[in-house]
Amino acid sequence: MPADNLSIPPVNPGEPHLPVVVLADTSLSLELTGAIDKLNQGIQEFCTALRSDPLASGRVDVCLMSFGDHVETVVPFCPASSFQPPALTADGETCFNAAIIAALDAIRQRRQVYFEAGIASYIPWVVAITDGVPTDTELEAEARSRLEELYSRNKLVFLPMGVGSADFDILKSYTRKGEGVVMAAKAENFAAGFQYISDSLSDLAHKSPAAPPQLICSNSSTCPQPIALL
Repeated sequence: MPADNLSIPPVNPGEPHLPVVVLADTSLSLELTGAIDKLNQGIQEFCTALRSDPLASGRVDVCLMSFGDHVETVVPFCPASSFQPPALTADGETCFNAAIIAALDAIRQRRQVYFEAGIASYIPWVVAITDGVPTDTELEAEARSRLEELYSRNKLVFLPMGVGSADFDILKSYTRKGEGVVMAAKAENFAAGFQYISDSLSDLAHKSPAAPPQLICSNSSTCPQPIALL
C-alpha cells in the first residue's frame, strides 16, 4: 500500500476530520454479472454527493481501495472535495480479509497525520462492498482480531454492503458482536446504497466528533427498498 505521504493533506486543519475507507470488491464475478459498471456509477454518485456539501467536502477524507486477487489503493486519502475515483475493473478472487487489514492500516496512518497536525477526528468508517465470500481465510483471524480491538474501544464504524450472492451471515459476523448493520443491495441499486452512506457522513460532519454515527437517508425517494438494512 502506498505510504501516507502520497495522500493529500487534510484541508481546513482547524476543523475535525472524518476518515473513510471504501473497500470495493473487484472480483471476477462482478464483471460476469455486469455489477462492476453499477459499482463505478455508485462510487461516482457518492463522490458527487459529498462534494455538494461544503462542510462535509472539507471535513470528510476518503480513501478508495479495491480487492480481488490483491488489495490496491486506488485513491489514497484525500479531502472529499478532491476525491476523483477512476473506473474500477474486475478480476480474480475475493481477498476480503486482506482488504480489512489494509484499510485499518490506512486509517491508522491517516489518524497519525491528524495527531501530528493537531486535528481532532471523528470515529473512522470502513465501508466494504462485496458480492462474494472471503477467499483469503488464512488472514481471517487477524482481520477479525483487528476489528474487535477497535470495536472494544469504540474506534471504528464498519459497514458491509452485500450484493447479489454475498453471504450476509458471514458479513454480519464481522460487525460488532455480530449484531451490526449490513446493507443488502441489488446491483442496480448501488447508487441508493451510496446515497445512504453519503447522507450519513454529511449528517455526521455537521455534528461534534463525539456524536454517535447513524445511518440515515435524507430523501426516501432516492433510497428505495431493494436497499435493506439487515
